[in-house]
Parts: sequence; C-alpha cells; structure tokens
Amino acid sequence: MATYGVAEAKNNFTHLLDRVQEGEKITITRHGKPIAELNPPPKLTVEERWTLMDELLERARSRP
Repeated sequence: MATYGVAEAKNNFTHLLDRVQEGEKITITRHGKPIAELNPPPKLTVEERWTLMDELLERARSRP
C-alpha cells in the first residue's frame, strides 16, 4: 500500500486513480497521519451484483 501526502496526492490524482484501478490501495496523509484511503471497488460476480441491487431496492422501498 502506497502513502502520499495531501499535496502530492493532489498533484498526482489521475495517476493515483490509475493505480487504484489496477488494484492497489493508496493512503493519503496529512502531517503524517492517515486521513483517507483509496481502495479499488470489490470484484463482484453478476449474481452478487443482482443480490446487492435487490437488497438496496428493498431498503429503499421500506423507507417511509
């Protein structure tokens, strides 16, 4: 996992997104303390995606 300060992350944001897209995790720090983490999205099968969508729709319908 790579670590970048805020200013460096800002200047290299597109490059960092490319790295995250390839599966790498990136931590962004301020004054040496972690404040954010960029993670690739989970790799889901089609069935898992449909299940997740069904769960989200059910939650939305249950709201008043």
